[in-house]
Amino acid sequence: MRRNSLATLHVLVVACALAGGAHAQDDWRLTIEPYAWVPTLEGEGSSDGSVEVDFDIDYPGGLSAALPLALQLETPSGRTWTLDVLYARWEDDHGSIETESELSLVDASYGWPVTDTWDFALGLRAVELGLDVEVGAADADATESWIDPWFGGRGDVPLGDGGWGLRARGDVGGFGVGSDFTWQAAALVGWSSERWRFEFGYRALAVKFDDDDLETDLIAHGPILGVALML
Repeated sequence: MRRNSLATLHVLVVACALAGGAHAQDDWRLTIEPYAWVPTLEGEGSSDGSVEVDFDIDYPGGLSAALPLALQLETPSGRTWTLDVLYARWEDDHGSIETESELSLVDASYGWPVTDTWDFALGLRAVELGLDVEVGAADADATESWIDPWFGGRGDVPLGDGGWGLRARGDVGGFGVGSDFTWQAAALVGWSSERWRFEFGYRALAVKFDDDDLETDLIAHGPILGVALML
């Protein structure tokens, strides 16, 4: 798949989300949530014929960038359009082996309620993954991009009457369409008012991808902290 697929999907879903928000009526709701995610990177991989290297890169030493943003448009019937954008970079140095890993992700999904607190969701996740491996004087790097279909669920459960609640989501996808397999899970506890939501929790994202130039089996996981504005 062409490497510009990530940028193309990014432009399309952002345009759709903003257009929907611009025409939203009072009973529609747009949520904008910049959040901080501090993921450790674990797993193994190789690029362009390099030796296979193991990853165990944690914060603050190896994570050099993590820039996420989430948008959600909710209809009067409770159906949702969601966009999640992420860029992260990790660097690692183990003697003669140095690695740099970059992940760009655009996740667009559509969900509908199946109970008062749980939604079923379908989505597309555009991923661009780069790996640079330097062993002594030899340097090998590869970057691949693809789009994964996925399905999963999202829950929003109140915890008493004081504005506190538990939000959770999980999904599986890939199935050989883009990556071999991918999954994601997150759980957050938060407090919300009519306009604001503050939450913290934990998120994990895994991907297994294998082709001629890039082979990876990675999981990024770590704490997450978000502040959402609900319009």
